[in-house]
Amino acid sequence: MSSTDTFRSMFAGAELDIEDLYLLEAFQIGYVPGWVPEAEFSAVLHAQPAIRRFLAKKNPDVAPYLDGLLAQYDPAADAESPVAAADRVVWTIADLLVYNKCPEVYDALAFHGWDWQEVTSITNLQDKTVIDAGAGTGRVALEAARSARLVFALEPVGRLRRFIRERAAELGLHNLYVLDGFSHAIPLPDSFADVLITSHALGWRLEDELLEFERVVRGGGHIIHCPGTAEIESEEAQHRRLTSEDWGYQFSRYQEADGPKRKYWKQVGAALPRGPRPASEEYTQRQGQYLAFIYQYTRVHGQPPSEADMQSFFQTSPPSVHQMVIRLEERGLIARVPGQPRTIKVLLPARELPKLEV
Repeated sequence: MSSTDTFRSMFAGAELDIEDLYLLEAFQIGYVPGWVPEAEFSAVLHAQPAIRRFLAKKNPDVAPYLDGLLAQYDPAADAESPVAAADRVVWTIADLLVYNKCPEVYDALAFHGWDWQEVTSITNLQDKTVIDAGAGTGRVALEAARSARLVFALEPVGRLRRFIRERAAELGLHNLYVLDGFSHAIPLPDSFADVLITSHALGWRLEDELLEFERVVRGGGHIIHCPGTAEIESEEAQHRRLTSEDWGYQFSRYQEADGPKRKYWKQVGAALPRGPRPASEEYTQRQGQYLAFIYQYTRVHGQPPSEADMQSFFQTSPPSVHQMVIRLEERGLIARVPGQPRTIKVLLPARELPKLEV
């Protein structure tokens, strides 16, 4: 079954048309290149130039891609072709459009109905501060708010945020706060929450997300993922990464409407003692790249890099860079003067650093 057929079956209650592209958020438009069928999308752009103007204005980064399609493909030869092309385009990205147009259809999908005890068997939420990262329609946040002290639903899609607020009002839940943001750049301070949960919302930028989760959850708190992933080859890379020594998640199986899935959880350790450690202590591959960058940048520029320099080089978010710096310092791999820029110093000898990958 093709992805369009899967979406037609999954979202049988949704009526989508090409004008629904105007509902897309800027970051969603960034997913379009490489996702939609190019010939059909070009036919749509030729037939409706206003769509090209809207998409390019909303997300200027896609403008070269759109213009390239228009140059590569000729307009459709008959009136029926753009209609068929539009139908295929919208059903290729039906999930994005449903989030924005009719979130109630997405909320009604059977896979949302997994047993809440998959969370409460790991940790009790009573009187705790909880983050639901990638909240979607807020199923996790709404359930958590029944017992938690405070719940923060983090969701980048505006229509979904409104849906969560409406449902919370209907249920009389006044301890649930809805935030705009991404899992790789959570707009909350360090050690803010007792528990962070994701449901079907893990892996868009996995490494950055995992760093952020550990930044915002206090020592002794819990991180729980029910990502809806089955034991199939396409999911194995993420499974191996989560359960690696770098991240140390435990896992078990749970049941969703379409079969068994894997869930992951860990208890965040308390901060390690600060100060120098043996130079031979292991570091992860990504930590090694940060160490190599700091060392090479200092050699070339005569001063250490700022966190903004690291953000630019590694193409990641400011909170992720800051959390990495904290981790390196806690492991005794760097030293710095808190609150003063450009004071980071690598404590390992150069011979023990990896080659910087550029």
